[in-house]
Amino acid sequence: MRRRWWPNDYRQFLEFASYAEKALDEDSLDSPGRLFASLIKQNEHRITQGQEDRAHLRFPTTRIEAIVQWVTDTDPDRNAPGNPEEPPASMLVDRNIGFLPAAAVQCFFPQKRLPKDVREWDVAHGNTALRISAGNVADRDNPRIFRKTEVPHGRLARLLFAYVIGQAVKTSSSTIDMGTSLRNFMTRLGIAIDGRQGKHVTTAVEDLAGATFLLGVWGEDAVHSEYARVMDRVSFWIEPDERQRTFWSPEIVLSDRFYDQVQAHRVPVDMDHLALLMRSPRRMDVYTWLSYRTALIARRRSVRVSLQELQPVFAPDIAEFRKFKQSLQHDLKAVARVWPHFNVEIRGDALMLRWSESPVPRRPMIQGN
Repeated sequence: MRRRWWPNDYRQFLEFASYAEKALDEDSLDSPGRLFASLIKQNEHRITQGQEDRAHLRFPTTRIEAIVQWVTDTDPDRNAPGNPEEPPASMLVDRNIGFLPAAAVQCFFPQKRLPKDVREWDVAHGNTALRISAGNVADRDNPRIFRKTEVPHGRLARLLFAYVIGQAVKTSSSTIDMGTSLRNFMTRLGIAIDGRQGKHVTTAVEDLAGATFLLGVWGEDAVHSEYARVMDRVSFWIEPDERQRTFWSPEIVLSDRFYDQVQAHRVPVDMDHLALLMRSPRRMDVYTWLSYRTALIARRRSVRVSLQELQPVFAPDIAEFRKFKQSLQHDLKAVARVWPHFNVEIRGDALMLRWSESPVPRRPMIQGN
């Protein structure tokens, strides 16, 4: 890549690494290096989902970004006119952009409230599994009492999660004052923080505050487990006027471990798009997954994903496969009305993915003269 024999960007590096995994998989002459050289010269061979997953496990997001940046930094022509640079977080302040942990764009919160006696939620996709456990918080109305929270769920959990992480990225701080900014954010989405809706937002914040995440990643040679709370502290400053007690000036402090994980592995998401889909948490998840997944695909190839693999991720409440397939077709049409650039289609019992323009480009567009 440094010698410009291969394009230097995130997606192309992942394809490069996937060809290496393909060579290791399919070598029959004890010469994987020769097979690898042949593969990248022709650059038109099919890479399986498993080979790409192993490449991503070997080269996590932060490592790929570091390599791409190193190649850019050591390129003597890197300052030539027209070469784009990665946008700093400050460029996102005026855009309605949130962020999610990398695991949260393929393993999602439950779409509906779980039964009160269910305190854990397990979801898996590919070689990654996520367990979300509900916790406890100090009761707002009863001193010296702790109240059980629920597993974060539904549209508010999805919106608030992306919003909180987005604020942490934009301010470069794990401490987030959510008072005025959250009111403005929710108002922009058409959600008034008062009365009953204010209580729903408060409860959703507390559910996130009490939750713990257990992430498992399985590879050929190792299994990795990461455990973290989302927040170390959440404070609600109650208004003295009884008529305003449903609104507060909350302050959130993300846990150090979660904050570090987000800084290392985060994915941007367009909050305005999510807001347009928020009547359906499933469609919010489909949009989020597509915005992440299709941007990683090389332009010259497609990826086939079995619908049976996607059914427990996007529709755990739909038992019949035929109904899930019909629902997904409707979901894709709804997502296309929000962002028509996703290049996807259902073909038989699989979803075919091709490279698509990301709703939040990794690099800014270069304006013509």
